[in-house]
Amino acid sequence: MHVAARALAGQALSIFGDHQDVMACRSTGWCMLASESVEMVQYNALVSHLVSMERRVPVQHFFDGFRTSHEVNKVKLIDYNTMKQFINWDAVKEHHDLAMNPRHPHVQGTSQGPDIFFQCVEAGNSFYDNLADLFEAKSRLVEQKTGVHYALYAYDGHPEAEYVIVVMGSGAVTCSETAKYLQEKGEKVGVLKVRLFRPWDRTRFMAALPTTTKRICVLDRTKEQG
Repeated sequence: MHVAARALAGQALSIFGDHQDVMACRSTGWCMLASESVEMVQYNALVSHLVSMERRVPVQHFFDGFRTSHEVNKVKLIDYNTMKQFINWDAVKEHHDLAMNPRHPHVQGTSQGPDIFFQCVEAGNSFYDNLADLFEAKSRLVEQKTGVHYALYAYDGHPEAEYVIVVMGSGAVTCSETAKYLQEKGEKVGVLKVRLFRPWDRTRFMAALPTTTKRICVLDRTKEQG
């Protein structure tokens, strides 16, 4: 699912600058992949479908509403014939075979006691194990044909930064440009751009963060009441 993120309606409607709607889905079991530019939207949209089809886990690919979704820009398109080469057709067939069909009905949505219910819930963890590795693998697969790669956690700035901003979405573009400007002025600053938000990969996040970091500022683009 591809979402142009925007604020939830409160005292009024707002179409700009918030991730309230997508953040409300954090506990639903969907993977969450963020894009920060119009070209990255195309790339991550493809990766999302490849991962979801192979692992059968839904992926919510989101980007900033209006700031990115309505931006007019030039991008290098990935043609459909190239996309077709990435598809795991066995996974597509398995997906179709699992669809509801009156010719081979099955029971679903029964009532379970708490012991059985939570055993089934925990059994679902296997679908999320090493899921970041699958995102990485599909990204590398697309890179082979397009020459483009976006890391799940990307760092820009001074290699020995002491102060680092952590951010998702279009704000990462502005932060990166600012960090480069300040680096030229001798400031030890940097930006860590998060793309894979759910499931969170602590290992990749820490690997992208400079070991010299003293302070982190997380720019959270959502307002949660209470």
